[in-house]
Amino acid sequence: MDFKKILLSEASAEAKVSAIALLLNKELPKLVDKVDNVKKLKGEQGDRGLQGDKGDAGKNGKDGKDGKNGSDGSTGKNGKDGDDGVSVVNAKVDFDDTLVLTLSTGKEINVGEVKGDKGDNGRDGNTGANGIGVPTGGTSGQILAKNSGSDYDTGWITNSASGTVTSVSGTGTVSGLTLTGTVTTSGNLTLGGSITGFATSGANTNLTSVALTTGTITTAPSSSTDIVNKSYADSIASGVNFHAACNYATTAALAANTYNNGASGVGATLTAVAVGTLTIDGYTLVVGDVGKRLLIKNEVTTANNGAYVLTQAGTVLLPYILTRATDYDTSGSGTNEVDQGDLILVISGTTNANTSWVQQTPLPITIGTTAIVFIQFAAIQTYSAGTGLTLATNQFSITNVGTAGTYGSASQIPVFTTNAQGQVTSVTNTALAVFTPTINRLTSTQQSTTTALADVTQLVEALVANATYSINCFVTFQSAATTTGLNLGFTSPTGCVCSVEVVVPITSTAAASQLRTIFPNAAATNTGNVLGTGVTAINSNHTASISGIITNGANAGNFQVRFATEVAASAVTLQTSSVMVLERLV
Repeated sequence: MDFKKILLSEASAEAKVSAIALLLNKELPKLVDKVDNVKKLKGEQGDRGLQGDKGDAGKNGKDGKDGKNGSDGSTGKNGKDGDDGVSVVNAKVDFDDTLVLTLSTGKEINVGEVKGDKGDNGRDGNTGANGIGVPTGGTSGQILAKNSGSDYDTGWITNSASGTVTSVSGTGTVSGLTLTGTVTTSGNLTLGGSITGFATSGANTNLTSVALTTGTITTAPSSSTDIVNKSYADSIASGVNFHAACNYATTAALAANTYNNGASGVGATLTAVAVGTLTIDGYTLVVGDVGKRLLIKNEVTTANNGAYVLTQAGTVLLPYILTRATDYDTSGSGTNEVDQGDLILVISGTTNANTSWVQQTPLPITIGTTAIVFIQFAAIQTYSAGTGLTLATNQFSITNVGTAGTYGSASQIPVFTTNAQGQVTSVTNTALAVFTPTINRLTSTQQSTTTALADVTQLVEALVANATYSINCFVTFQSAATTTGLNLGFTSPTGCVCSVEVVVPITSTAAASQLRTIFPNAAATNTGNVLGTGVTAINSNHTASISGIITNGANAGNFQVRFATEVAASAVTLQTSSVMVLERLV
């Protein structure tokens, strides 16, 4: 037992007593058992033993007085914050007199009925203004309308049906209504009785997007947009009986076959004599084509012609079998009967695609006996572009064979190449030799007092071989005496042909009194001169000229203007206004 430990501990006296009590309660039964067992053993009295250990402590004494209180301990840490409180943010009394509280959490709590006992009736209030309602009066057929823009200012008026109804909702029936202007409906507008006025109401004559299930149109159409009535449609369809289209149509009689007329044409068949495939208008029918419609129109026995259905495709083991179509196995004037005017469109084929055929034999017709004859009614027209044309869909255009552009200029000549249709297939530019005229003029006067020809120093120009020039030379001069004229001439390379005219004034005042000489002459082709005889006035300007065409040969050289006086020692003076213009042509 650890009583010693308990007593020496720092626990309070009360705690020590309690601990010892608990320990005794636990250990005492064990001690009792041991004592009992010892009592039962009775042996010889032995020697006195040694002094035993100190016995156990006795029972606890009474509690002593409480000691003084110890010092206060340190303050502990703050505890965690508590949850937010809940408050009432709104309260209302519901329609059933129950109080509903709205908490700050958003939750609503129905507290229950809060209605108190019914109180006494209050006093009657003053009489109020007249209530708002339908005004009294009015007569049958009148409608209620606003008299002004003020609220509730209404009254009964007679409907004149003028103005614009902008919105009508609901359902019902209106009779005897006259409408002017535009009527627009977003739903179904059912009109009964007679609708009049559309033919005489000016521009408002159209009913647009109206679904009409019945009605009568008595007039025949006259323009491309008019409505067609049944009698007109029947009249244009009269004599034409439309049948279902066929996939292919024959272009020649079928291979040998046997015709079986069935029951007066119903179930009639064409069966090949031999096995093998059947080809119609370039197409070979296969097993997958069973059920396709075929127009048989070229049989030698024309009574066998008609619209058939492929019921058995020909193979290496089976013959083909064709059965009359159900719309072409009996005759008569009704729908799907064999009659004159039967029209059948052909869908496919090398030759007959997009063609239509009409049966020509009139009633009475006995199927299997009466000849059935088809003639072509219409076909797609096929066009091909000829030389120089291009065809795109249904539009012809001139084929572009040349290149768009601008050709020719001051220095180029266009050369055009055309085909047999006159179309320009190509254009090229050929360079044109453009020569700039040369202008030579005297910058100072030049005088001659001898009769021998001398070069005019600045009236000279080089000529190239094998070239042609135009020349215009004007020589202005003055003479010292009226008896002294000008001798004007020229020289050029050997072989040059100068087709020029030389003009020199003389003493006569007549307008035509000038010496004119045409070169070349018998004397020479490349040189020449003209001698003038006097002038009309001294120290006055007179003009002589050389003009024409110069065709040079193989020798290059100068074209030189020359001059001299008519009388020796009598001066002739060339003036600075003298000029020579030489322009190469080729």
